[in-house]
Amino acid sequence: MKTITKTIFAILLVLLLLPSVKAGFACGIVNGTVDMEPQWMQVNIYNNNPEQHASCSVSPAENKFCCDTEAIPAFTWKAGKEITAEIQDSKYFSTPVTLQTTGKGYDIFPTIQLKKAISLHEFNKIHLESVYLNASFEQPYTNVELEKQGIKTPLTNKSNYYGEIDSDYGMNYLKIIASGQGREFIEEINFAKLEDLNFNRLITCNKCNQNLIKTNQKTTITLEANPSHYIEGMELKEYVPKDFEITKTNGKVEEYSQTHNIITWNVSGNEIKRTYQVKAPNVWFFPKQYIFRTELENQLLDESEIIVSRFFSFWTFDEGIEFKSVKRKAYSRISPETPLVFRMKNQITKIGIIPKQTIQKAELKVEEYEEGELGDVSYYSFNTNINLEDIEKIYVEFKMNKTQNISLYIFENSWKEWEQGKIEVTGEDEDFTYCQTYISPTKKIALAGEETNNWNFLKIFN
Repeated sequence: MKTITKTIFAILLVLLLLPSVKAGFACGIVNGTVDMEPQWMQVNIYNNNPEQHASCSVSPAENKFCCDTEAIPAFTWKAGKEITAEIQDSKYFSTPVTLQTTGKGYDIFPTIQLKKAISLHEFNKIHLESVYLNASFEQPYTNVELEKQGIKTPLTNKSNYYGEIDSDYGMNYLKIIASGQGREFIEEINFAKLEDLNFNRLITCNKCNQNLIKTNQKTTITLEANPSHYIEGMELKEYVPKDFEITKTNGKVEEYSQTHNIITWNVSGNEIKRTYQVKAPNVWFFPKQYIFRTELENQLLDESEIIVSRFFSFWTFDEGIEFKSVKRKAYSRISPETPLVFRMKNQITKIGIIPKQTIQKAELKVEEYEEGELGDVSYYSFNTNINLEDIEKIYVEFKMNKTQNISLYIFENSWKEWEQGKIEVTGEDEDFTYCQTYISPTKKIALAGEETNNWNFLKIFN
């Protein structure tokens, strides 16, 4: 009898608790755009009135979200109710998706697709001729206006626009406004229209002869750009071969590719002058030719061939510049509680950037270098607009075959200054062992199999 009573009590207890589980959540997945991840964006859910909504964040774990339907104002949950979900960001949105509540623990929305209301296609910040706008607009925001000095001009009521826009010589500050169904999105475009743009590169050193520099020579390079009209807030970029040691500059130095570093200055005015110093590489019998390249925003100013020679310069070997298309993933907002999470589909499966403070509009690109002569060493470079001093730590998650024994190396200023990181095994399956680690802020890491031997690994990077 006691056993039957206990059983009935347990069933009643489950029945009492069951509604709090079933009535709870509506979940789903958000697909990002080519240039924007949806993680940590807000998903709004509502019954009939979008103004009366509850919200939850998109998790970096496969871009999933789960919102509490009972948090919707003036809404009483029960099976058969219609719930709508959508994203409304300052520049991004999604088409609303709906579901019918079922009472089966939690309900699943159709997949949400993030969309950018206004997309600019290859819009330049420097124009030496007429200014053309090539843009597309997502439905229903196809009522488009161009605002210049407070005056609005209709552009199109279609999804695409290509045409010349009114502009003045000098700086132009315009707004593209796309509206529809009671909402509007704004994209600001700032650009300079110039009649001409003159440039001069001056190389100064002991016994320099035009574009000929002696081996190991300390050299000062001066860049002079003279736009016909005043410009503001532009980036002057100098691509410097890695064989040249940059010894002095007030610009920002970053690794650009396997052949070049890049120095970036923020410049304004119509008489622009920037100077930096380098030390030429050590060459032996045959001279070597290097490419230096200067750009103002997207505009090529100069591409110079500079020869480094010990004896003579009539026979050189070309050291070209490897330019690549830089496409980064963007994140609208990250913080210590909501870090940047970058998922990958190769040996490294996830990278997390944990900042010290809230950062708006974070960007990250992770480049895996070709192994080539490195054998069983894979190395990765992080390209991000987050300053290293603003990063608390970096989380790395990777997998390795059961036959491997992987070590992780963290690099500081170059590929030659490294330290070995501590890794933790988190799980395994039939094919792989899964590992994770937290490392100090850096822009370069490498994974190396022990079968290559530490001696070979050290030889490669020294």
